[in-house]
Amino acid sequence: MKRVIILFIIALLAGCSSKEREAKNPVSAFDSVDPSTRSQIAGLLNDYFTLNQSLILDSLAGAKLAASKFSETAKNFNVEKLTPEQLDFYLVHSSDLKTSLAQLDKSNNIEEARVELAVISEAMYAMVKAFHPNDTPLYYQYCPMARDNKGANWLSATNEVVNPYMGQMMPSCGRTQETIE
Repeated sequence: MKRVIILFIIALLAGCSSKEREAKNPVSAFDSVDPSTRSQIAGLLNDYFTLNQSLILDSLAGAKLAASKFSETAKNFNVEKLTPEQLDFYLVHSSDLKTSLAQLDKSNNIEEARVELAVISEAMYAMVKAFHPNDTPLYYQYCPMARDNKGANWLSATNEVVNPYMGQMMPSCGRTQETIE
């Protein structure tokens, strides 16, 4: 009986460990993605980088303009070539993306805009990992001081850290956590 209980506990702990690993990186790439879908995700990524650049430059007006363009690109995303699984995945992450872009557009100051960037960045990270639109490496970077020291991530096209959360105050604060090939 003790042996059965011990085996049960070991199996339970092993299951928890694998769930913890999955929770840290729950996104896996889809095996087959239509080229037009990849192209559309790349378009979202370009808009994302424009938004990041505005925040790096401490430009609230630029960030709002970029968010507006980004929202339009997301709104016009054609989902016809997505498989049912891809569609479910896209709808979840695009919903977060659209909500945070709308909130960013209502921001009264640059710090409010940067709070929304954290959600936008996580949505874009998930889509990049799943749909793999990039032909060149992307870098998933982290700033421990963002969001009042809660930390936040962002995507970058370069390994050099140029932090959209700290802008011109501390542009090199942060580190690369993952290279996405």
